Amino acid sequence: MKNEKRYAFRKRLTAAGEKIKASGAVKDGLRFDCGAEVSVVGFDGKNPVIKHASQDINAFLKATFGIKKTENPVAITVEKSADLGAVSGYKGRIINVKADGVYIRAFDERGAAQAIYDLEDMMKDACDSAVSFGEYVNKAVFSPRMAHSAYNLDVFPDGYLQNLAREGIDAILIFVKGINCNPVGEMDFNELIERAAGYGIDAYAYCELKNFNSPEGENAEKVYADIYGAFFKAHPGFKGMVFVG
Repeated sequence: MKNEKRYAFRKRLTAAGEKIKASGAVKDGLRFDCGAEVSVVGFDGKNPVIKHASQDINAFLKATFGIKKTENPVAITVEKSADLGAVSGYKGRIINVKADGVYIRAFDERGAAQAIYDLEDMMKDACDSAVSFGEYVNKAVFSPRMAHSAYNLDVFPDGYLQNLAREGIDAILIFVKGINCNPVGEMDFNELIERAAGYGIDAYAYCELKNFNSPEGENAEKVYADIYGAFFKAHPGFKGMVFVG
């Protein structure tokens, strides 16, 4: 087992990819040796979820295969579509890889981003900076797919959020002890919720709020409003709250 410096794993958690020596295994496919240029049809062109995915594929190509975005990059067209047959619904996407570029039809913005990440996965699996011609169909099997931070308690740098999104994680868990307070101390929950949303990731509060009152108690309504109501009023971006006994 290779020894490494403490917390060196954090570099891997935030890296765009690891070096791969191209195998040339894909004989009949579209090569990404000049990077990728993503055009968007039907979505907001400034959509942060798609924008981050568009930036990520070029960062991935550079980090993994040493490919820099140059002239005549591969054209990737992303189009919004509600009619995707069996994969219509959350994160549904159909990818068509042709000689003149990649054509993606996605049900929603997260499906569009995930389709771009699918291309990266196919290149990693083939150990080659190319994707075989053909049609690829996919959608989310379940949601939410949650994760705590492996970087540090409730710490989610942008690069880590990007990698979680690439892996299909669509929700993070944040420990909460009060308004803008986690077990370590003060924390700006709303800032993290907003940043995560930009990668297509929801946030759930992992409850450590103190409450010893029965829901059937005489003053329950006021107590619960003071604890949980006030919390969600201060942090309306949370998707929900997780209770673990």
